[in-house]
Amino acid sequence: MGVDFQIRPIQENEIELFSGVLLEVAIWLEAKGEPLWPLESIQPDALLKKNRLDEFYLGFVSEKLASCMILQDHDLAFWPNDRAGEALYLHKLAVCRAFAGLGLSQLMLDWAKARAVKLGKRFLKLDTVSSMPKLNMLYKEYGFRYCGEKQVGIYLVSLYQLDLQEIW
Repeated sequence: MGVDFQIRPIQENEIELFSGVLLEVAIWLEAKGEPLWPLESIQPDALLKKNRLDEFYLGFVSEKLASCMILQDHDLAFWPNDRAGEALYLHKLAVCRAFAGLGLSQLMLDWAKARAVKLGKRFLKLDTVSSMPKLNMLYKEYGFRYCGEKQVGIYLVSLYQLDLQEIW
């Protein structure tokens, strides 16, 4: 792909950077009439209430902040019936607008998939808002299998999983 792209866990003092990526994308989507995350839910304190620091990852293009994601070992809200240890769960994948169109979402998914394999997981799983067809298509085209919809709070989400045993 020709992009100098690196992904790494955040440092303790970088939660503001992580939140900033999400805020940029959320405000852009809201302006387009496609709200995704309530702004209060992606503030640093709110993020740290729901996630451990070691679950946050940042992506950099030529050492410039370009993307972020959360990877969790469990997800009781969206996948309560999963067996412990069988999956890695992806949340809050976002790419800064300055880096849109470079294929960073795919590179983030590639990295998350490789991390799940390295950790011995059978699946990489995620949820996304059902009402956003382009976002749903991104995951389907990548190879995720649609597993149905679920109402969680005010959100109707589509559930997706990638069976890592089928692709490696």
